[in-house]
Amino acid sequence: MSETNPPFELWLETEVGDPAEPSNRPQQNFCNINVTLPAGRVYALNVWTFDFLPLSRLPWPHDEHSAATPANYVVAPDLFVKSLTRELIAEAVAELIAKNEMQERWLVSRDDPDDVEGH
Repeated sequence: MSETNPPFELWLETEVGDPAEPSNRPQQNFCNINVTLPAGRVYALNVWTFDFLPLSRLPWPHDEHSAATPANYVVAPDLFVKSLTRELIAEAVAELIAKNEMQERWLVSRDDPDDVEGH
């Protein structure tokens, strides 16, 4: 489901930082995203790759060679993806929107004047 003009704006935290940073591993990392719908609703999500989950148990900077003891639990992110690429995340968001699966807890702004119930 790849669209050239998706019905939303997508901001990726990974596109703001230095792409040469060692922490910018698209297959084994996390980021924050904002999704803005045409009517003005804005969602914020914490996105992890599947391969980041084992590293998330380690303290910052989540080094797999760390001697630190892994945590016994991790608070899950909002969304898991295979890779932190714009195309893949945009496809996932488009599918979530199409299936009406955008979560209310991700909503940070309701600027739609016709949205009387918050939906």
